[in-house]
Amino acid sequence: MKLPYFKRVYSNIENMQTMIDLQEKELENFRRNQCDKLEAYLDKEGPVAAHHVNDADKNIDCTLYVRDADKWKSFCERDYWLVATPDVCIVDEGIILPLKKDEDNPHADVGGKGGVCSPDNLFVTGHERGVGEYDTYGAYHVHEVIQHIPETVVYGGLYIDHFGHFLSECLSRLWWYAENKDSNLKCVFISSANKIDDKFIELLGILGIPGSNIVLCQEPTQFDAVIVPEQSYHIGGGYTEKARMIYNIFRDSENPKNYEKVYLTKTKYPGTDAINEDYFESFFESQGYKIVSPEILSVKEQIALMAGVKQLACVSGTLGHQIVFCQDEVEILILNKNEHPLVTQCWMNQLRKAKSAFIDVSVNFLPHTLTASGYLLLPTVYWKKYLYSLDDKLQASQISIDLYRYLFEYVEVWAKRMWGFTDVPEQLRFIQKSTLADVIININEVLLNEKLDEEQKQKLRETFK
Repeated sequence: MKLPYFKRVYSNIENMQTMIDLQEKELENFRRNQCDKLEAYLDKEGPVAAHHVNDADKNIDCTLYVRDADKWKSFCERDYWLVATPDVCIVDEGIILPLKKDEDNPHADVGGKGGVCSPDNLFVTGHERGVGEYDTYGAYHVHEVIQHIPETVVYGGLYIDHFGHFLSECLSRLWWYAENKDSNLKCVFISSANKIDDKFIELLGILGIPGSNIVLCQEPTQFDAVIVPEQSYHIGGGYTEKARMIYNIFRDSENPKNYEKVYLTKTKYPGTDAINEDYFESFFESQGYKIVSPEILSVKEQIALMAGVKQLACVSGTLGHQIVFCQDEVEILILNKNEHPLVTQCWMNQLRKAKSAFIDVSVNFLPHTLTASGYLLLPTVYWKKYLYSLDDKLQASQISIDLYRYLFEYVEVWAKRMWGFTDVPEQLRFIQKSTLADVIININEVLLNEKLDEEQKQKLRETFK
């Protein structure tokens, strides 16, 4: 006999719910099984011996917990001190050309033509990322009549609307103002940006440059004279004593805060690209570190905070560059979000005579670059080696983490960021070279900690080329 309609519907719903419950159980069992497997891989013994790089003459005291120790050593062993003293030249009737971007340059925000040239359009200088290595590299012809302003100005160089790059590139010529405190000359920058952010105007004010004297060159302009201080440091090359002078002025401008141990976090930063940083944030908080989101502080508050720090920890990138506001011989611990050593961080550590440590905590098995990706941070074997160096065997043995959740989040963030970067394809240029073979190699070596030999890698590359 047929059940009444409403009873049939109810019965079907009950059966469907039972099926859903069974599927969820199976999925949960599968998830747990896979997470257990991955945790076992992360627990594997690997080439995780700590490597030490020490050279007192070069202000180097560095410990490495990294996959590719030879590559990292080559960056950390280098002496970034530039002996030559930056000089000044004066270009009478000099012309400053706005930045004209080179879209084929992978650093399109800084690459191209522009800078200072002579009245007959001979290039004088633009912006160097390495010593003698120009990213802003030449003059260009101007068809219209060039305006003339009857003033002497100082060429400030390139302005980049990014806090880390502003610290590591855009202050390089401003030592001139530190040595000419009574000057009221305008400082002229070139940039792909339309305006200079207020936080950078605040920072330049500490050097004695008022906001009214900070100019962004928007069209070719000739001046009575252009004073051109040489760069005192290069993001990819190193630093001089005048660079140390600039950073010391900032550091000494504020009374230090009383937090000796600080962890700078990006967990509250909108659109953060680091997945699972909260695990490391919690660890450092348990070790007595003050957890700070620097983006909610003013520039002066950040300087005061850093000026009092004795032990600093953070994920690699812009946050580590705040070491320039610290006292000499500060301790800094960098959690590497990818496998690329940052030259900038190395020379900044040397400038501050820091005791440093770099730890590989990234498990990035999808194609990535320094900026165009999401970054999966996990308690790797290198992190555990660091914990054992602290004699913290309890912490190392009690690591518990929802790997399934973070793996999914990593893939989601990676996919969204890849899509977002389609509007700036130069950011993806290096990723375009990646093949399926590279992904398979990364899954084995980075995620599963299974080292492939060169013959295996070559076979994979030949298969997928």
